This record gives sequence, structure tokens and C-alpha cells, in this order.
Amino acid sequence: KQWYQRRVRADMLRGTNLKDNELVQKLMKMNSMPALLTLDELKLALARNGFQYTDGEILDEHCVRSSAEKIDKITQDNISCPALPLFKLKTELFKDDVMTFQLIVAKKT
Repeated sequence: KQWYQRRVRADMLRGTNLKDNELVQKLMKMNSMPALLTLDELKLALARNGFQYTDGEILDEHCVRSSAEKIDKITQDNISCPALPLFKLKTELFKDDVMTFQLIVAKKT
């Protein structure tokens, strides 16, 4: 039986109780996201589509650092950037442990 792995980056909520969070709703609207899942919900979605979650690497620290660098560069160089509020909001949500950003590895079942 042939199998293969897929790697995807995903923003995820740290808990289902956070779905109604005002900042989460704002992020979803700004980023045109129809849904934002928790890791457990993502695992179920993968399974429904014939994949099995095998591993994940948390990239929160990298995401916060990268966003901070983007924000600094945009601000210092006075660059017009419509995504600046999005970078700031994502950084806030990661720092407040509302969201996590992970590299997900799944294999075909």
C-alpha cells in the first residue's frame, strides 16, 4: 500500500471556547477565514479526508518574531501596507495564547 505525507502550516485555536473571542472573529474577517479550528478539530477533518495526523511542530515563536520584524520594517520605512493591522492582531493572539501556528504533518491512510 502506497502512502505519502503532506506538510501544511495552520493557524489553530488553543480551545473551542475561544471561537467567540472578539479578536479571533476580527482576525477571521480580516483574513477571509471561514473557520478556525482547534488541533482536535483539525485531526478529525484530516481523518474525514483520508489522512492521519502524525506530527506537528509549534512555530509560535517564529511567527511572533517574523511578524514583529515585518511590523518594524513597515513602520521604519513608512511603507503603506494594508496587512499591517493583520500582523499586529496575529502577534497579539499568539502572545495571549489564544492561537497557535503549527507545521502539521499528515500521512495518507
